[in-house]
Amino acid sequence: MGSRTAFDLLVQWYSDRCVSDPALWLELGALHASGQNRAEFRSSVRAVECYMMGARANVRACLQALRQAASVNADTAFATLCQFYQEKWEHGDKEAILSLAELYSSGCGVETNCSKQLAADTYFKAHRADIPNSLAELRALAAQGVGQARFHLGFCYAEGIGVEPSVSVAITHYRDAARVNHVAAFEQFCHLQRSRTEQTGDANDQYALGDALRTGLGMPACINKEAAVSFIASAAGQGHPDALPQLRSMASQGWPSAFETFV
Repeated sequence: MGSRTAFDLLVQWYSDRCVSDPALWLELGALHASGQNRAEFRSSVRAVECYMMGARANVRACLQALRQAASVNADTAFATLCQFYQEKWEHGDKEAILSLAELYSSGCGVETNCSKQLAADTYFKAHRADIPNSLAELRALAAQGVGQARFHLGFCYAEGIGVEPSVSVAITHYRDAARVNHVAAFEQFCHLQRSRTEQTGDANDQYALGDALRTGLGMPACINKEAAVSFIASAAGQGHPDALPQLRSMASQGWPSAFETFV
């Protein structure tokens, strides 16, 4: 009997028994991972599939093996592990979504697996589902400068999701997110700032909005020269100390609408 045939028979023996004895998924996975010390028999993909089957059957050792595989495999094992926690969450395991978020955040120790943005999305989803500690984790990511986390915090404060509603705090979070190149956050910042400006007519609010539109908060595509001049000019009309010098500077740089305010 050839070695390939013998190996296939061994695989078949385990496969026939895994349904009745899920703990054998661990051994079958290890068999595929080692290939009985034959490189041509090894299959990390099949090993991961076996660990996933065992994890679904609540074999803790299979979940541990899957996490171990994810720590050395930047593709299949990590994606499979994420899928496992997503399935658990969809089947009502509330803790699973925190595990999924942590997984995105840590990448199982593999840098290419890390996605702080996906972690932020997942913690936000958990927060909306009233999962304890999710808001604290979202704040922690925001403190690390993760734009998506700051964006979600802005939304929470704008809509009062699990926090006391505060337009001022929402504006701060949206602005901070925009400063790390989050375009949607810039749009929300401008929307809220514009609404507040229309309500209060406050020079500080007008100048803040105008200056953001002048700079795009670091995103050239978000610059709106005409709107910037309009709001800064309104602030200047109310005596804002920085507005008139800024208009002069803009005019000297060739902004036509800024120059026209002096004509």
